[in-house]
Amino acid sequence: MSTVQPKLVKPFVAGCGTRRQGKAYLYSDMQKYLDEYPFSYFIFDPPIMIDPKEWGLAPISLNYIFNEGYWHVVDWIGETHYPNAADILEEAFTNNGSTLTPLEHEIEKLTPGYSRRLLVHPKGFVHNANLMKQDRLNITRVPECFLEEGEYRKMHIDHMSSEMCAALHWQNVRDKGEKHRKVIDRFIGDTHYEAATVAPEWDLQYSPAIIGWLPIDEIHVIEGAEKSAEDKAIEFLQEFSNLPIYLTNA
Repeated sequence: MSTVQPKLVKPFVAGCGTRRQGKAYLYSDMQKYLDEYPFSYFIFDPPIMIDPKEWGLAPISLNYIFNEGYWHVVDWIGETHYPNAADILEEAFTNNGSTLTPLEHEIEKLTPGYSRRLLVHPKGFVHNANLMKQDRLNITRVPECFLEEGEYRKMHIDHMSSEMCAALHWQNVRDKGEKHRKVIDRFIGDTHYEAATVAPEWDLQYSPAIIGWLPIDEIHVIEGAEKSAEDKAIEFLQEFSNLPIYLTNA
């Protein structure tokens, strides 16, 4: 049986709000990893286009898949809270990654240090990406392409090509009230980042795609007034989870 340790975390507002008391969350300590790796390490370039029906995915859901010897979580990101693919990436890299997880026996499949949370966004792949390439604006921190010269995959910087590039997530942002293409400071909860808005004349064609991944380090149970819900979650996780369990303040 896993022991439960207390942990103080910095409260913040995510695109989907604050974490709920008595609930369990898969957590990725991205600040630890970003001290060692660039954030491009956790981005799929190009994004991996998928058929949700073949994968058994539904909007705002968690599914488990087995790949290369370990189980992973496929997390469909809700477009209502994260309209743009860059929203969830920036939030995870800035404020760590956290996702509500149901208390189900599949959670025992996850292996700390090896299991990943795969981020699926409904607008993760753009079929006519050449529209953005031909009118690319300069975004701080984001290169023309996340691939480097000499890698086994070709860089996606041909401005006439419709080949999708992950760097275009930051060229493809829809922000309330913006009617002209320009560079803005985009705010999603407590996260803000620089991005370029969509030109009104573009008719971009989207498909769901895996846009990035996060290591699954631990599981958090949020303490609060509902002691019974908190105890129920901890009891379940102690029996079925192999991940370190923390009782957190927020």
